[in-house]
Amino acid sequence: MPGVIALRNGRSAAVEMGVVWRAHDEYLHRDVAIKELRLGESADPADSAAAVRRMLREARAAAKLRHPGIVTVHDVVIEDDLPWIVMELIEGRSLADILDNDGPLAARPGRAGRDPDPACARRRAPARRAAQGRQTRQHHARR
Repeated sequence: MPGVIALRNGRSAAVEMGVVWRAHDEYLHRDVAIKELRLGESADPADSAAAVRRMLREARAAAKLRHPGIVTVHDVVIEDDLPWIVMELIEGRSLADILDNDGPLAARPGRAGRDPDPACARRRAPARRAAQGRQTRQHHARR
C-alpha cells in the first residue's frame, strides 16, 4: 500500500480476525481506519483462506449499508494476498477504555427494544400497522 495509505504509529484496536489501524489516505488527504487481517503463523491454509473469504464478505456487506450508525467502507486493498479494509475513521474512546476508566455503564430502564432514531420508528410504522391488520383478519377468520 505504499504511496496510498500511510499507517500511523499509535492507536490500533484488536478486533475479531485482526487489528484496526489509524491511517492517512495520501491521495484523498483524510484520516481513515484500516482493518488488517491477522493470521497466526501456524494457521492452516484452509483456515486462512476461509478467514480471507469471511473478511471480504464482511467488507462487501458493510459497503452496501448506509446509516449514520454504521461505518462507511471506502475500499478493500489486497496486499500479499491478504485483504485490508479501508473504512471511515470514527474518533472517540473505545468501549474497553470507557469500561476501564469509568466503570460499568448505567442501565437505562425502558429503553430496550426501542428505536433510538425516531425516523426508524416512522419507517417501521406502516409495516407494523399492516402486520396488526393481518393479525386482526386472521383472528376474525378463525371464528
